[in-house]
Amino acid sequence: MVDLLTTYLGLLQRGVALCDTLARVYEPDATLDWASRTLMQLGNMRMGLAGRLASPKLTPEQTSVVIGLISRYIDSHWADYQELPRPDAAKRAQVLELHEELTAVMNGVGTIDNAIYPSQPN
Repeated sequence: MVDLLTTYLGLLQRGVALCDTLARVYEPDATLDWASRTLMQLGNMRMGLAGRLASPKLTPEQTSVVIGLISRYIDSHWADYQELPRPDAAKRAQVLELHEELTAVMNGVGTIDNAIYPSQPN
């Protein structure tokens, strides 16, 4: 049987690492307002994930917050490096790949959320 807490901790660790990797993509553009805001948002998401990693609680409330953190970030940054500040195909490809990995983390947490809080019958 799969240990859900161990899986959850692994997903949180992966999420923190992805935040760090994404930050390295944006850091060269930090003097630009939008990149600076993105770095701040990445820092906030990283702190949210790391806080749950430091004090893990496998509850629907906690897993829902993780899903929300990642979802909001991806929804806000889907077009980065597509047009702003100028198109950059290499950075765009990096961002899209890292967003896919973050989505996999979010989906993994969603699977755990469904396992610990199954939907109620109608």
